[in-house]
Amino acid sequence: MNPHHNYFLLADNGTSGKFGSELCLRRRLEQYLAQQPIDMRRYGEWLIFILALASLYRWLDWQ
Repeated sequence: MNPHHNYFLLADNGTSGKFGSELCLRRRLEQYLAQQPIDMRRYGEWLIFILALASLYRWLDWQ
């Protein structure tokens, strides 16, 4: 795990070594987060962290 992160979300569906097994959970979580209102008074200029950033980082690491 990356020591530069404060929080981690771990998911286990019982598969081992199978690429993409987390995609269903990720898709549903992203849909839920996208439907949540953002309180701009509370968060100001900050936006909700986008999970796709983690996938982009992983994809770039594979290249």
